[in-house]
Amino acid sequence: MRRLAVAIAPASALLLAGCLGASSTTPVHFHPTRGIIVTVGGPAPGLPAPVPGATFKLVSGHRTVLVGADDHGRFSFVAAPGHYKVVMTGHAPMADGRFIQPQPSAITIGAKRKLTRLVISIR
Repeated sequence: MRRLAVAIAPASALLLAGCLGASSTTPVHFHPTRGIIVTVGGPAPGLPAPVPGATFKLVSGHRTVLVGADDHGRFSFVAAPGHYKVVMTGHAPMADGRFIQPQPSAITIGAKRKLTRLVISIR
C-alpha cells in the first residue's frame, strides 16, 4: 500500500501543476508606443500645434486602451499587437458638439510600430 501512495503522489502533483500553471496559448507581447497629437489648419499660418491634455481611447474588439497627452501633446502607452480605432474623448477641438476625430482614425500596433503622429484638422 505504501508503494502505491509513493507512486501516486508525484503523479498527482505533476497533473495538478499542469492544470494550474501551464497554458497552451501563445503569450501576448505588449508593445510600447509613443507619439504626439497636433492640430493643423485654422488661422494662418495654420502650422501644426500640439493638443495639450488631449485624451483618446484605442478600441479593438473587446480591448480598450485609454491614453492621455501631456502639456505638449506627447503621449505614450503599452498595448497588445493589433488594429485599433482611435476615438477622441476629451480636451480636443470640437465641431457641432463633437470631438473632431484625428487622422489616421486607426493605427496598427506591432513590433515595428514605435512612434505615432495623430493629426486633428481644424480647417
